[in-house]
Formats: sequence, structure tokens, C-alpha cells
Amino acid sequence: MTNKIIDRYKGEINISERFRISKFTTKEQLISFFGKENISINDMENGYTHYYIKNIDIGDSSFNFILIFNHEQLHSIIFGFDYSPDDNWDNWSQEKELKRLDKYNNWLTQQIGTKRKYPWGEIGAFFNPKGGSTSITLRYIYN
Repeated sequence: MTNKIIDRYKGEINISERFRISKFTTKEQLISFFGKENISINDMENGYTHYYIKNIDIGDSSFNFILIFNHEQLHSIIFGFDYSPDDNWDNWSQEKELKRLDKYNNWLTQQIGTKRKYPWGEIGAFFNPKGGSTSITLRYIYN
């Protein structure tokens, strides 16, 4: 995958010609673009709400996103791509997740270079050993 979807200068994710996710994206804009039926919403009852959006084709890859709002402000985006349909706990391995971590780090380097902190926030690939998953996380900074 060589299409650049991350704008490192603005911290935006280019979903399509018609839609970009940025720190200014609202919940209403997500619902308007993706459709309420394509979003799972989980209110954490502590000010945070998670918006789950799966199987979004961008270029030649399929992405899953979790957009985390703190009240009405987009706080962070957790995402990954190119999951296998047969990925499940029966065939999970730490080795496979660490390979995914390398894949995501290489992809980020192709997207934005090696720098991971910016005036708008930070982005990186992470393996969560407790959750058994690997993802890319983009966090916004607010002044």
C-alpha cells in the first residue's frame, strides 16, 4: 500500500475525496458520512464515547477505526488495516501481532517518515500485550 492517507502537517486521515477525519471532526459528521447503521457507538459513561467503524476501503486496504471522543471533541483515533477474515483467538499468537506491529511501523514510515510527534499531537504503532492486539493510535493535543 503506497497511497498516503495521513497528512502529517495537520494530523488528518484522508478517508476519501469527500471526507477527512481531523481534530475538528464531529460525531454528526461521522454519522452523516458513514451512516448510523455503519457505526457502533459505545458511551463509556465517563465523558468518553467510542465510535467503531469497520471495513472502510481506502486505496487497496480495508481499515477499522475507533474514534474516541471526550464529550464533543475528538480525542484520539485507533485504527488498523488488512485483517484476515480468519483472525480469531484460536489462531492468535504474539509472534503474529509483533509482525503486525512491524508492518504498521513500516507503513507509518512510508506515510509520514520517522517523526511521530507533531504540533497537532502524536501517532504511533503499539502492541497491547494485555489486550492481545496491535494498532495505530493518533492522539490530538489541545491547548
